[in-house]
Amino acid sequence: MADGKKSNKRYSVFNSIIYTTIRFTMDILSMLNNNMKLKEIYKELRKIDEFHSNFNPTSESKARMRKLISLIPISKYDRVR
Repeated sequence: MADGKKSNKRYSVFNSIIYTTIRFTMDILSMLNNNMKLKEIYKELRKIDEFHSNFNPTSESKARMRKLISLIPISKYDRVR
């Protein structure tokens, strides 16, 4: 009986370690994905800005620019007081 309890404790600790490791890995992958998404947003915004500097802005390009800007997360440190 005592061996069964020790085995269950080991199993529980092992599951905790595995769960924590998986959660940490998923958080890192999520941060990398968000970083890649932000890079793509800024890249497209630069292209739209270049288009606006060379040609007259269209309603579609303005709408796309507003949509991309709305996708950029704002932290509490970015807000103007």
